[in-house]
Amino acid sequence: MDKGRIQLALGCCVLGVSVLMMSCAQNNTVYQPAIAKLIEKASAFKNQSHLDEAICRLKAAEDLGPDVYQVHYNLGVLYSEANQWQPAIDELQKALKISPNQPDSLYTLAYSYESLGDMLSGSPGSPSTEKTKTSTASSTTSVSGQDEAKQAYQEALATYQQYLKVAPQNSQQAKDAQGESTYLESKLKQ
Repeated sequence: MDKGRIQLALGCCVLGVSVLMMSCAQNNTVYQPAIAKLIEKASAFKNQSHLDEAICRLKAAEDLGPDVYQVHYNLGVLYSEANQWQPAIDELQKALKISPNQPDSLYTLAYSYESLGDMLSGSPGSPSTEKTKTSTASSTTSVSGQDEAKQAYQEALATYQQYLKVAPQNSQQAKDAQGESTYLESKLKQ
């Protein structure tokens, strides 16, 4: 995504939110149809691979309904699809505060923690690898990155384990989560 497109999209978002907020009464029940419409538009943009526009619509929906589970869950999914792991984690945690033990949120949160750990550990192709190679204090960056990666992996493991407690046991996703848990346990023992 180039900066110009992002700024234009954000500008459109701000304008859209302002217009939407002026047109809605302060009553939360009035906001619900507007939130649903924004979620629907975000889904359409996501299906067209316009993640920045989809995120924009969901941020507008969040302004109208900051305690709507579906808004935060969908934002978390979009951020994870955009490989923006920390924003994904933040949104999924908000979703789980609103509606605890939602299997889809737990699974996506665990995946996001694991992916953040991969990025921080300098796995091939991750931005952290290039940063570590070019840093003059690469050993310090590497140790710090490894500690943060280990913490992310621990969070991922704990979240996968929480997911396994509430997920349908015979689902493919539960089998995948069990496999990831085993993998992370061995990785953390190293």
